[in-house]
Amino acid sequence: MNKLVKRKYLNLALMWVCVMGMGACTERVDISSSGQEISVDISSLPAAIITYVETHYPNQSIGRAHRKFEDGRWLYRIRLNNDVKLFFDLDGNFLWKDG
Repeated sequence: MNKLVKRKYLNLALMWVCVMGMGACTERVDISSSGQEISVDISSLPAAIITYVETHYPNQSIGRAHRKFEDGRWLYRIRLNNDVKLFFDLDGNFLWKDG
């Protein structure tokens, strides 16, 4: 079985544990069909990301946040309300900007 298939089954198993083991999840988790991207609640982002956005984009707010597997690593993709996309590592260090 390849790694992507194993990861998809692991994600499904974790979601099942969350639903069955605790009664219900309080946070919505969206996983892309490729298994490469997971939506995350903005309140769960590392503080460094929030600080970066507040400092460098004071007139914008975070519209959406995802954890994404890209270039062999997991990272955060943040979309601001002006459609600018910011990318951070999992510790909240800024990597690059699109848009």
